[in-house]
Amino acid sequence: MAEPTIQLGGGNWAGKSDNLLGYYKEGERFYKQDFTFSRSTTGTYTDKDGYIQEMPYNLLQQSNQFDTTWGNTNSLESLDTSVLAPNGKYTAWKLQANSGTHYSFLSQTVTISGQVSFTVFMKKGTANTATMYLSESGNFGLTANLENGTITSVTGSNMVGSVESVGNGWYRFEIRHTTNDNLQNTVRIGIEGGSFGSVTYDGTENIYIYGAQLVKGTSAKTYFPTTTRLNMPRVSYLNNSNGSLILEPQRSNLVTYSSDFSNAYWTKSGASVTSGFTSPDGTANAFKLVESNSSAIHYIKTPNITVSNSTKHTMSFFAKKGERNIALRDGSSDAFVSIDLTNNLVLDSLGISSSIDLISNGWYKISVSYLSTSTICAFQLITLSPSYTSGSPWSSYQGDGTSGVYIYGAQLEAGSYATTLINTSGSSVTRNADGCELTNVADRINSSEGVLFAEVVFSDDNQYKFISLNSGSSANRVSLYSNSPTFISVNVRNSSGNQFNANLSIDSTINHKIALKYKENDFALWIDGQERLTDSSGTTFTTSTLSELSFDDGSGGSDFYGKAKQIQVYSTALSDTELATLTTL
Repeated sequence: MAEPTIQLGGGNWAGKSDNLLGYYKEGERFYKQDFTFSRSTTGTYTDKDGYIQEMPYNLLQQSNQFDTTWGNTNSLESLDTSVLAPNGKYTAWKLQANSGTHYSFLSQTVTISGQVSFTVFMKKGTANTATMYLSESGNFGLTANLENGTITSVTGSNMVGSVESVGNGWYRFEIRHTTNDNLQNTVRIGIEGGSFGSVTYDGTENIYIYGAQLVKGTSAKTYFPTTTRLNMPRVSYLNNSNGSLILEPQRSNLVTYSSDFSNAYWTKSGASVTSGFTSPDGTANAFKLVESNSSAIHYIKTPNITVSNSTKHTMSFFAKKGERNIALRDGSSDAFVSIDLTNNLVLDSLGISSSIDLISNGWYKISVSYLSTSTICAFQLITLSPSYTSGSPWSSYQGDGTSGVYIYGAQLEAGSYATTLINTSGSSVTRNADGCELTNVADRINSSEGVLFAEVVFSDDNQYKFISLNSGSSANRVSLYSNSPTFISVNVRNSSGNQFNANLSIDSTINHKIALKYKENDFALWIDGQERLTDSSGTTFTTSTLSELSFDDGSGGSDFYGKAKQIQVYSTALSDTELATLTTL
């Protein structure tokens, strides 16, 4: 089989700010192709270990561009192309103290809460000692000798400091600390010759620095470089070891305290919550919803949340088995889903649809979609009686005061299906829509014949969602699309009109391998190893007409939303045998 002229994914994922890296192969060499990516907000995904992470998980902006978002105090900083950084490239920076000053450091401010780890790589220059601080209500500092990595001082309580050699004279410094809620925290990296502020520099002291990182959790993670934290593509490994690119529409979480169930925002009735349990993000920020020892309805709920009437909404949250099962309910419309967490089953539900999906480590994501019947929603989590099997979960039973269920990550959004978690901590938060395209690649696309291949899952709605080869408009395109959970469609269109335009009745919300072949008088749609649609009449395009690969209809509309495991473009119309092999699951 011929090599694809464009590939994306298939287990080979790489991304950076504003870009998602596709590739192609010529001979034995691989070449990159940069897909332009946009979102302008952060978002969450599931990593290879099954934990929910924010993209990117490094909370610092400009993690290795120390002359931008970093504040400078009594120091000079410059990229030093003579020193190899821990990544094996000349991307280390020199930090040099100003003459006559008593302290010299770089700093960046970020709002964080809970368990965090702050790390940075440092190497000896003319100065022997370096320091790092995490500041909030007090200073939490670590100072170490750069000749041997020996820690010389640790400042602050409730913190752990460590220094690890990573080779070639480089050490990775780390501070682990549990911060207060949503404080402005300052991270600092500095040159230190003794106790902070006690040394007067002569202006020759310097150290080398690389790769600052601040992450949520109790330990350091692999360094993730950031130049902006907003336009970063998300590849999720949820139930998929090869990963899938997540592309989602704009959504807002209307629950303003998504995971802090101890906040007064959440009213408790016949129930209480206890904290300190490991959540789906791997940190100790989950709660246990515990029933009281009274005969009552045992639940917690939000205040009434303003929604649009007669509009599809989806409620979701994460739950883990304790001693009880749980229900999710809108107290206004009475839409609900009751879940058996022992057998991972929906016991009963009322609404448009409901689901339970295994995340990891015993955690499940539970959702119910419904049509609102008023302008308010009361988001409720209810523990279920041991004898409950079906019916309304809004019923009393005798509690024992200790039994319950673990909970995390509540979300209410306008839409017909649940999207990835949008964390909130005091106000509604909006995650913008994802966008992705590859432009100016007419040399990689054969306009007269070829194959567009996609292994994808379309989102569960009735909106048009396209993947297309196009000319920068919808007038010339080769496209796969869906506008229904029960159809996958094809459209090949040129200046003479539609040449191949058809629909196939099939569940578009599950994973399929799809190949669209286009060639004059020879069009075909293959899905999951079988030829499903053909057309033996029609023309294609003149040379170099098709120049873009877009997750839209070619004109920037009807964006693809769902999960893309892999995309490939071939410059020849493959044979039936090749198409069968390519699309077999």
